[in-house]
Amino acid sequence: MEATIKTKESTTLTGLERQKAYLKEVEESGNNNGSFFITDKVMESMRHSGYRDIRKAINDLIDNGEQAGAKKIAVVTTTAKEEQKNAREKISDIAVIDDGHGMLPKMLLQAVKWGGTDRYGQRDGLGRFGFGLPTAAISVTRTYEVYSKVKGGEWHKVKVDLTEIANKAMTTGGNISFAPNYEKTQLPDFIKAFIKQQWKKNDLEQGTVVFLMKADRIRSFALPQAFQTKMMQSIGITYRHFMPEISFLVNDKKVEMIDPLFLNPNCIGYDAGNGLLAEGLDELIIRVKNKLSNRANIEGDIKFRFSFMHPKFQQSKDGKEIPNRMNTMIENNGYFVVCRGGRQIDVVRDTNYQSPGDNTTIVNYDKNWVIELEFDPILDELFGITTNKQQVEIDSYLWDIFKENGLPAMVSGLRKKFQDLRKVEQVIEEVKEETDRESEVIMRDAEKFDKLELPKEKKEKAEEKLRNEAENIADEKNEDVEEVVERLENEAEKKKFKIEFTDRPGAPFYDVEQWGLQTRIKLNTGHRFYS
Repeated sequence: MEATIKTKESTTLTGLERQKAYLKEVEESGNNNGSFFITDKVMESMRHSGYRDIRKAINDLIDNGEQAGAKKIAVVTTTAKEEQKNAREKISDIAVIDDGHGMLPKMLLQAVKWGGTDRYGQRDGLGRFGFGLPTAAISVTRTYEVYSKVKGGEWHKVKVDLTEIANKAMTTGGNISFAPNYEKTQLPDFIKAFIKQQWKKNDLEQGTVVFLMKADRIRSFALPQAFQTKMMQSIGITYRHFMPEISFLVNDKKVEMIDPLFLNPNCIGYDAGNGLLAEGLDELIIRVKNKLSNRANIEGDIKFRFSFMHPKFQQSKDGKEIPNRMNTMIENNGYFVVCRGGRQIDVVRDTNYQSPGDNTTIVNYDKNWVIELEFDPILDELFGITTNKQQVEIDSYLWDIFKENGLPAMVSGLRKKFQDLRKVEQVIEEVKEETDRESEVIMRDAEKFDKLELPKEKKEKAEEKLRNEAENIADEKNEDVEEVVERLENEAEKKKFKIEFTDRPGAPFYDVEQWGLQTRIKLNTGHRFYS
């Protein structure tokens, strides 16, 4: 039986009836002149273009600033309170500001179009397809503005309003080629104020601003604090290899480098004060030569960096979790952390070696080792890099090369090393627990011993030893003997047992003497039991 659906009119229709209703809707809307695109549908579909969340979309805009030679890139937000009762302040506008070389006014018109880039197909930087700016912008908002200024020029802007474009296209039979014009302008006041605060200038000599107005697709990052924290972490990891040459800001906070391998001493979490640092292993570089399906020859490098972390790396000395280590380790737990030209793209968790025995199912414990794979952009096709730089799909040809260069064996070695150390730590914990239990027994016995009265003769001898020691101290330091006796008795009351060391070859391993209320145990370091 054919399935049915409900249209906007809430009428239950069969498949063919649904098609007829749709064609009627297209004709009435004006999308009937043979245009290849249905404008409003295309616009809405592009808004759902596959970014995992707003962080990835913002990163696509940051890429443009990096490639424009920016020295500082900032993400700035404004907030607004929603109208409903008890509403909280949420992110409203977002601006990405860079001080790169900027764009010529006419180039602004091209930059807001899909495929509109002067770098199309180039492999010398982060941009390549000309999809980043428009796709990232509309994934966050329906209305955005792009401001740009070249050195010696003035600010110009282009405004993109999806609703306006769709409506105008309807009057031309679905023509999606409509694009707005550029105009000379000034920056919005909050952006001017931010530039004055952070660049210490009234204006930038050159640069670009992407202004996302009334962002409506922020989801779980709508609250200011969540946006700030998550965005800083995302930028810190994604662009770690570009710092400190480029300075990044999220509002008034400077972004710090975050290295998933924890090998860079300038990165967050490198030294957490627990005495454990990540261990770096020798790097591996593979030179790859290949012929693509279009017969083009490509040649580039794949560089591997390896890091190993102790089982207690993410724990403080008192056994508590260290957040700035644990969070990074969990987020980057995979087989490869993949970077393209220095920019982190993806975390690959599934392996595709030909031999099943070489494949690895990543589990929680694998977060204590990391392999960073960085490839030259010339190898994009072999990594299946997507237009929005969200993920990679590694070619089977490369998995064979990884096998030839011993990657499966290296991973097995890292996993075995972790498991061996984990077993050692378990034994240490068991010994410690057993020692603690024995100590508790000894202390209970000692408490019983404390309550026993020494024989009169031993008690007098112990007091005599204590007094002799007091007299020696008093004579040496010119103190009153009785005051020294009282001080030693108070110390003995607080510390019933005292360990002392002597070096007497041939003498017994230990000796026990009573000095007043204190029991002194003397260990002979010259005895073979001690060594």
